[in-house]
Amino acid sequence: MKLTRNNVIDITKCIGILLVVLGHVLLDGNVKNIIYMFHMPLFFFVSGITFKYSYNNDISFKDFARKKFKSIMIPYFIFIILSFIYWSLIERKIRNQFDISLVDNFINIFVCIIKDDLYASNIVMWFLPCLFTSQLLFYLIIKIKKHTRIILIVICGIVGYLFNFTKIVLPYGIETSLIAVFYIYIGYIFDISKLKNKKNIVYNSIFSIFSMTICFICNHKLSMLGHYYGNFILFLMGSFSGIFITLIISNAIDNLFNGKVKKGLIYIGINSLIIMVCHEPIKRILVIFISKITSVSVTILRTNLLYSLLITFLIIITMIPIIFIINKYLPFFIGKSHSKEKILVKEGGH
Repeated sequence: MKLTRNNVIDITKCIGILLVVLGHVLLDGNVKNIIYMFHMPLFFFVSGITFKYSYNNDISFKDFARKKFKSIMIPYFIFIILSFIYWSLIERKIRNQFDISLVDNFINIFVCIIKDDLYASNIVMWFLPCLFTSQLLFYLIIKIKKHTRIILIVICGIVGYLFNFTKIVLPYGIETSLIAVFYIYIGYIFDISKLKNKKNIVYNSIFSIFSMTICFICNHKLSMLGHYYGNFILFLMGSFSGIFITLIISNAIDNLFNGKVKKGLIYIGINSLIIMVCHEPIKRILVIFISKITSVSVTILRTNLLYSLLITFLIIITMIPIIFIINKYLPFFIGKSHSKEKILVKEGGH
């Protein structure tokens, strides 16, 4: 069966990574809180969709782990080491971060504890070890009979949430992976073709917007990185509502747009991994540079939404030559070879 890319998934990843960048540019505020309700669950959800169409039932756990190590952990180690070298030699001194342990940050490159002060060089890198762990866990779960599988998924989610109260953090983000695997499973069973049902889309969109509003009012300031979930039911409602709205917007863009705009969004989505691992150090440099040339304080730049949107746009523009260089000359940086990429979702799946 022929496999090809799915525009809706790539556009969804584009929206997701733009929200990630914007969320990291913004210091605080309602927009940031809304983004944090669902932006990381969105990526775990999408990984579940891609898992469904790339998974080979005959592949052994060893081969599966090797494959995921190449596509997830090789990029992780390359970019976190590069980020650490830059931060420890240059930025740590400029930002006067001598209170943050150099040794602890170096050790954590390999231990992968999800804490912001242990990823001072590049905070977003926590996501990749967590994704790796959750993919391996999901591989084991998917081998189990369906009804038992569902029970185990629910147990994983509950146990992961209970870790929130213990303040225990485990290597490779195991405690967060227990929650992430729930989103992977929902993505795995999600039928993307249902986005074509206009009647259901209208009703579900209204419900999703209503749910997000309730969750924002009652359960805001959430973060998978910080292990902040608040009311877990509201956390799940808000995140899935945000995911669904993103899918609806992505499907609408796929249907309504053509030409360079659509191709640009798809391009960003395809290269979301590169943007994910590179944007944080670039953001810090750009913010300081823009502050210097405009005489606008860093705080204002990062609290004003218009300024933050402009910085997000500039970060993406800055990323384009980096994406080109990595794809053309350094594909092993992102776990790829020079051979033509295979992917993802059944042709006609959207």
